[in-house]
Amino acid sequence: AAVESECDGAWGREAILYYTGWNQKGLLRVAPTGGEPAAVTRPGKKDVHFAPTFLDGGPAFTYFVMPNDGRSDDARMRMASLEGAIDREIMPAPSNVAYAEGRLYFLRDTTLLAKRFDPSTGVLGEGDAELIAEGVEPLRGGGFTVAPGLLVFGAARDAQGTRITIYGRDGKVRETIDADTFLDDLT
Repeated sequence: AAVESECDGAWGREAILYYTGWNQKGLLRVAPTGGEPAAVTRPGKKDVHFAPTFLDGGPAFTYFVMPNDGRSDDARMRMASLEGAIDREIMPAPSNVAYAEGRLYFLRDTTLLAKRFDPSTGVLGEGDAELIAEGVEPLRGGGFTVAPGLLVFGAARDAQGTRITIYGRDGKVRETIDADTFLDDLT
């Protein structure tokens, strides 16, 4: 299937799921052998759907729902099925999720956590999440992936500091301002 713009998606046994940019078309489905795309999800007027991931190759999959204004604090992880039998919210999720061996992995800041997860119902296990790793790169939703018996993640980079140097008309340093993080306000 031809796509109109850059896209991303997931391969499953029965279909390829993809989305095209930051729009409100929802997730589209196409057969692995090609053909015409068909909508699988239908976002509300203020939401976008993206980042599908098949659970055990399909037909169930997870995907993100985020307000189209980009507020990641309001992002949610949902689970749906190609057959349309299920479409339910799993949890608030401002990061990527990955599924392997009955567990759903996700980030909170730079901490990788996991909870038991039933892919047939979309229900998370009871209790607190288990700590898996600390210091995981949080950019772009989280730099990690899992597979049975395997965890790969990028280490979080140290916060990049900022130094502002103020020079006088004579070219000499008058003052420096150091910050451990990015400077948002210079007042």
